Amino acid sequence: MRWYIFREYRESELLRLPQYTLEDFVVVFVLFGVLSGIIVILRFYYRVQAKKDACWYILHNRAQRSNFSLEEINLLRSFFLSLNRKEAEKILSGKGIFYTLLNHYLNAQKSVSDRLRVRVLDKLFLPPNDGDEIRSIYDLREGEVCGVEWENENFLGRVVGVKDESILLSFFEGRKYMQKTLPAKLYFYRPRSDGYIFHGHLKESSADSGVFFLDGEIEPADETHLMADIELPIRLLPWPYEKAEVTDSEARFEKNEKEQPLVVRGISEKISDRALTFHLEEGSEVENILTDNFRFWELHLSLPENFQFVCRGKIKLSSSGKGSYIFRYLDLTENSRKVIFSLIKAGDYSKERFS
Repeated sequence: MRWYIFREYRESELLRLPQYTLEDFVVVFVLFGVLSGIIVILRFYYRVQAKKDACWYILHNRAQRSNFSLEEINLLRSFFLSLNRKEAEKILSGKGIFYTLLNHYLNAQKSVSDRLRVRVLDKLFLPPNDGDEIRSIYDLREGEVCGVEWENENFLGRVVGVKDESILLSFFEGRKYMQKTLPAKLYFYRPRSDGYIFHGHLKESSADSGVFFLDGEIEPADETHLMADIELPIRLLPWPYEKAEVTDSEARFEKNEKEQPLVVRGISEKISDRALTFHLEEGSEVENILTDNFRFWELHLSLPENFQFVCRGKIKLSSSGKGSYIFRYLDLTENSRKVIFSLIKAGDYSKERFS
């Protein structure tokens, strides 16, 4: 009997509905409100982020069309991430606000080289017709941005005017005024002809302006790839070394009785620190052995002062259609690059253009 009564009691307890108080309803309502608020905030955040991501996609495409390097894209990305949503949208609709915000950001990046900052600004904002080479001080335009390297300082300046081999500059914010004249360098960039270094002296007139006196050379910056018309005999060997049978009509190839590796002789046309163009010596009817038979070649070139230039690389037919080939270096040493660069600058050089 006792067990029956206990079982009836337990069943009645299980069937009874829970009793909720007013405080329980308040707690549930508050939790529902908080959860709804979080959902609304997340939806708003993702919507804003999607709009900003779309802005970056457009800006990134513009940077790629302007031939930005990876380093320059990373700097542009860090600038973009510092913007709020409204600023990110404004830089796409207004060139003036874009320049102002970017210029302000770059001036605050003291750890970033002045040359990198100049390249980013000029690639984005320099008019297309102002991209030609700089041959003299009078090729500069008013308002052109430059990097100033002076007294262990690197900062940005802007050309105000040019007169009598001197440049009047205005400086951006964050400068200390030091009234003295010291050796200085100016760095300018042109998208179609790369960077230029001006050597001279800088005299400050005030905390935000100065006069640069050109008393040295205008030379290409180190990152500029130049080429010059230089005709020198070259030798090419398949690499790794291969043996090949040739006919008497292939006069440009050499082969002796000991079956030495195939040797191709030619004449260089244009030389840069990344590649050279050449044509083969006359007398051969073979047109495809350089590009089809072997993947890699070893170049031998005798330079002035008995410097033996040896480098492995790839060969392709030039699109000029004049029987020229392009040899692109694959393992050029730093010493060889310096020798080549000095040889190029000693002649009538121009910006590298191979096709």
